[in-house]
Amino acid sequence: MNTVEEKIKKIVTLIINSVDPQRIILFGSRAKGKAHKGSDVDIALEGCSVTTREFRKLKEIVDEASGLYSVDIILLEKTDEAFQNIVKETGVILYEKK
Repeated sequence: MNTVEEKIKKIVTLIINSVDPQRIILFGSRAKGKAHKGSDVDIALEGCSVTTREFRKLKEIVDEASGLYSVDIILLEKTDEAFQNIVKETGVILYEKK
């Protein structure tokens, strides 16, 4: 049985191979250590330029790989500055391009 952490690692790899972001950030209850059994996985992508079609395809791939876990993916630059600051201050960086 795959743990949430194993699923997240798999999802990070899929994202890197699909859209090559500068940074992948886990945020929300899982990043804060307050997740419960039914908590979703919130992931922000920073520094990737994707079309709407590419983003939709990425979400399909991630949904397929995530199994029973709900995964929400956002493009950080498309959110307001206040939300970006919250994600950057409370999130956990899962990947950063060197």
